[in-house]
Amino acid sequence: MNRVFDREFKLGVVRRIQAGEAIAALSRELGIKRTVLYRWKYAVEQRGAESLRSVGRPQKEPKQQAVDENKQLRERMAELERFVGKQQLAIRFFKRASAHIEGLYPPGTVPGAKGSTK
Repeated sequence: MNRVFDREFKLGVVRRIQAGEAIAALSRELGIKRTVLYRWKYAVEQRGAESLRSVGRPQKEPKQQAVDENKQLRERMAELERFVGKQQLAIRFFKRASAHIEGLYPPGTVPGAKGSTK
């Protein structure tokens, strides 16, 4: 059966290693494989003390859910980008049409408009 060690115990062992104690001697004294001690030492040096797990099972992050969520967000972003592109085309069209109509009909000469009463 696997033994379980809390974070404080692991940090204490790592501190002893960093203080200069031989890993082989610690391994024999504590009855823990050297590879496990090296793993704890490396984890603390590379990622800090918080990287050592405490007692109990680690919380699993649902990777598939995160992947699906990421995919949905990308699809939604692409959909919104297409929508914005269509809006830009419509705005450009109506600006050109407006400019074209203004060029055809000088102010006050729009067909169907009533003449000035002045």
